[in-house]
Amino acid sequence: MTLLLPQAARAQAGCAPSLNPDRPGATNAYLPIRPLCFQVETSAELSRDGDESTQSFPTALRLGLVDGAEIRLETNFLSLGGADGTQRGDVALGTKVLLLEPEEEGGALPGLGFSIFAAVPAGAELGDLAPRFDLLADWGLPAGWALSVNAAIEVANDDNDKRQATFPINVVLGWSVPGTDDNVGLFVDTSATLAPSGAASTFSEAFGGGIVWFPLPTVQLDFSGSAGAVGDETGWWLAAGVSWSMSLAGGAAPAHDG
Repeated sequence: MTLLLPQAARAQAGCAPSLNPDRPGATNAYLPIRPLCFQVETSAELSRDGDESTQSFPTALRLGLVDGAEIRLETNFLSLGGADGTQRGDVALGTKVLLLEPEEEGGALPGLGFSIFAAVPAGAELGDLAPRFDLLADWGLPAGWALSVNAAIEVANDDNDKRQATFPINVVLGWSVPGTDDNVGLFVDTSATLAPSGAASTFSEAFGGGIVWFPLPTVQLDFSGSAGAVGDETGWWLAAGVSWSMSLAGGAAPAHDG
């Protein structure tokens, strides 16, 4: 997720123009990280679904390849609790590509990018790969507000081990808190997943929010939570995370047009 906090306060620090993590929240940012930059985004998450509680550790490792493109590995490492007990988390390998830089603040055209992933669900075989394509859009709004929207298509096995396409849609509204030098942001988010009629779960939804804080130009701390429903089942999630970036070039990161 990106809050699109104003970049001036963190300009040209480390792998700037700004640390721009894809966490927390329901969306990913449109902007890849810069060439020869390495970024780690990790968290501890507690979730409850019905009568079952689960602890997991979602983590993304991101590496800037060229201007406007990155590769990334995402995994939960371990999932503790739940119906299946302790097990390895899902693993996904993908790329993010910049399509369009945004207009100036308040412009009608957003910043645009896309990401492509191939995920291997926990306990699954390589033949169960779940490909996903996301269109990523971010608008910078007046008075420190920002809007982020992701629309995706994902193909994965359903509860009956049949291939099924689903259509996740995620929205985040963020706000840079005045008087904090653009280092504190609040956000609310919502997400929904549509599936074909007749599927076990044809619609799911979630609502949440959180706070982010930049104690250093290349470090973000965050706390977030959400609640959701799938059919008649309800659940909630709480997460605390940290994101950190560094340049692998041994000096200033390459210039970025944005």
